[in-house]
Amino acid sequence: MSSIDRRPPVRRYEHGSRVPGWDEAADLTKAPATVPDPALTPVPAELRAAIEAEMAKYPDRR
Repeated sequence: MSSIDRRPPVRRYEHGSRVPGWDEAADLTKAPATVPDPALTPVPAELRAAIEAEMAKYPDRR
């Protein structure tokens, strides 16, 4: 028996999806969520360097 066969089945919600709330409508009476400014978001220096190194591989060609 492979390890895939021994995995527990993925839980499904009553509507059949594996993701809760995917079919709930957005509340248009609420204010929109804010998008954090990347320059002001605290990120560990090591993680920031790794992200910037990966992004440098794909220059923005606009």
